[in-house]
Amino acid sequence: MKVEVAPSFFKSLKRVLSPKSAIRERLYHIRYRRSKGYKKVLKTLKNGYPWDYMFLYFLEKAKLEEIRDYIGKHKRFVGWENAVRDMNICIDLIDIFTEKKELYKYTNLDTMKFVKVEGTDNYQIKYDKEPEYVCLVNVNLKNVKRFTKDKGEEEYMLKNPHLLYIEKARALYHKIRLEKDQHWWD
Repeated sequence: MKVEVAPSFFKSLKRVLSPKSAIRERLYHIRYRRSKGYKKVLKTLKNGYPWDYMFLYFLEKAKLEEIRDYIGKHKRFVGWENAVRDMNICIDLIDIFTEKKELYKYTNLDTMKFVKVEGTDNYQIKYDKEPEYVCLVNVNLKNVKRFTKDKGEEEYMLKNPHLLYIEKARALYHKIRLEKDQHWWD
């Protein structure tokens, strides 16, 4: 898959990271500029696409990992263990709803064959056995109405429980961020 990027995006990135840029000067003078966490954040910034909301989650994940490592290393306040635990949970939740973790699979895909459609250049997929959806995670389906807007979406979530799992992970992530992230720096 080839992704095309507008040239203006690279111009703005070059302007921000140019040697005379005030942002670059500030970044250069940051004390931890040689740390792995800092390099990971910069890599995420450089490789991000401004039209994809997942970019923000990847950036948050990189920053959370950096902060978690810093707090775990220096242990500067009482209750730092709880802060690190919450950050680890948030990192795992980001992996879930950005689909970095495998939540489902299809079986019987090896029976798939491509058959040419007569009179065209197209192909059609034929199966000896129909593929079966398998959800790899246990999902509580009793509260599906909290995460859906209408009956059609509810039925779709019940057929594909990994999507409900993703929505629950996203809701829990935002709840933790809303209630606990202010206390991570006490």
